[in-house]
Amino acid sequence: MDILLLDATWGAGHRQAARAVREALLEAAPGLRVDQVDGMEMVGHLFNRGVGDIYIAMLRHAPWSYGLFYHRTGFLRDDSPWQKFLNRLGRSHLLSVVRSRRPRVAVCTFPVPAGVLVHLRRSGLIDVPVVTVITDYTVHSQWVHPGTDLYCVGSEEVRESLLARGEPADVVRVTGIPVRRGFRPHTPEERARAREEMRLRPDRPTLLVTGGAFGALAAVATVAERLLRLEPEFQFLLVAGRDRHLKERLKALVAGVPGGRQRARVFGFTDAMPRLMAAADLVITKAGGLTTAEALAAGVPPLIYRPIPGQEEANAAWLLGRKAGLVARQAEELERQVRELLGRPERLAGLQAAARAAGRPDAARQVAGEVLRLASLSRRP
Repeated sequence: MDILLLDATWGAGHRQAARAVREALLEAAPGLRVDQVDGMEMVGHLFNRGVGDIYIAMLRHAPWSYGLFYHRTGFLRDDSPWQKFLNRLGRSHLLSVVRSRRPRVAVCTFPVPAGVLVHLRRSGLIDVPVVTVITDYTVHSQWVHPGTDLYCVGSEEVRESLLARGEPADVVRVTGIPVRRGFRPHTPEERARAREEMRLRPDRPTLLVTGGAFGALAAVATVAERLLRLEPEFQFLLVAGRDRHLKERLKALVAGVPGGRQRARVFGFTDAMPRLMAAADLVITKAGGLTTAEALAAGVPPLIYRPIPGQEEANAAWLLGRKAGLVARQAEELERQVRELLGRPERLAGLQAAARAAGRPDAARQVAGEVLRLASLSRRP
């Protein structure tokens, strides 16, 4: 094997980032052997599933508790007891995988397996270069492991944060957060065609509302209900992710609004997000790093609703600093912002231009190039 990609199913963004890197690697080197696996399965299926369920439940029902945990662990040292514990999770399993598959480079889009790999390398048990792809516009201590061969990061601010934490400048590259090739700016003609494919009016303002793969934006139905009752010319793409109950609730909501079935389309978990972005003028979403990066790469400004304390608040702040999106913390504020944006095309156009300027649709290819460079330097036969 040439490249080992380690992701996680906790929040689909880590897996989507790895998928984007994998596609870019195979595009650049068609004969490459790339194995993409769930790095958290190394600690055991039941542990992975249980902790993952707790994580999703915290985001949905007690985001303050997640924020508290995030901030209290944000600046832990690599030699702290908690970090030492994490760096030994699944150690023997991951060591066995690396020794048996003998990759030239290991690429991690989730921090826990990155820490384990770097620890194994520092211990002299493996000699595989480790690349960490940070999937937010901020840095938490879980991402920082001295001895990492390369960090690929989304912004100059993340680079500066890593340097401030003691990482050498020559191991940090600002590549952007990797997104799939379909996320790119579209012309007005392409946007009209995308709407027609979804049986929507090509000339009507269209909003994409998504709560992420696991429906972590718990207020999707509330948002949709308020917005569907605004002006009748607005159109909607409503994404429930893997939450089947939410999908059925959205379908019933659309059916109960006059003209709703003509103005709105409801989706569950879908692989067609690039096409949905292509049809949208604005995306109302959570502030996950991948969702934000995908929207910016497509030139569609995000309107972040109630960012969760932790990395989502940091991502939202980064977005506001670029003037490439908006943040709403109350339903009334969200409604007002949507009315103003879609009623003032010049302001929406300004946000869209800023989104395009901040977007990095080529990020996956940049990461792939860095990985291939390391692979060419690897001593492995």
